[in-house]
Amino acid sequence: MAQTELIEIDELVDEIVARLLALPNLKAENVRNVRREFSKRLANTSPQIVIALSLRLLQLGRPGFEYRFVAYELVCHHKAALRSLGEKDLAFQWLERAFEEKSEMIPWLNVGADCDNLRSDPRFHNLLRRCGLETERVRAVRN
Repeated sequence: MAQTELIEIDELVDEIVARLLALPNLKAENVRNVRREFSKRLANTSPQIVIALSLRLLQLGRPGFEYRFVAYELVCHHKAALRSLGEKDLAFQWLERAFEEKSEMIPWLNVGADCDNLRSDPRFHNLLRRCGLETERVRAVRN
C-alpha cells in the first residue's frame, strides 16, 4: 500500500473516531449512521483500503462496540471488500465475536436488512437461536 493511502487511512480513522465521540449516545442506529456516511465516501475506494481501514479501527483497542460495529459494517457494505474476504465466513466470524461480547447490535440481527444475505445459512439460524431471537415461525418451519 502506498504511503499516501496509509495517510488517508489514518485521517479517515481520526474522522470516524471524532464522529463517534461526538454522538449524543451510542445507540446502534446512531453508530450505523456514521458507518453510512463513511460507506458513501468509500464506495469507489479499493477493497484493500476499506479492509485496512476496518483493521485499523479494530486495532485501536478502544472499549465499546461502536468501533467494531463500524469496522464490520464498512466491510460488509463494500461489496468488493466483502467478496475479497470470503463474504459469509467473515460475516459469521464477526457475528460470533459480537455475540460473545454481547454487542448491542445483536438484537437487530433478526430485523436489519444488513443480514439478508445470511438468512438462508443454517449458521444464521443457529446464532439467532443462541441469542434467543429465533421466532416461532422459524422454529415451526425447521421442525
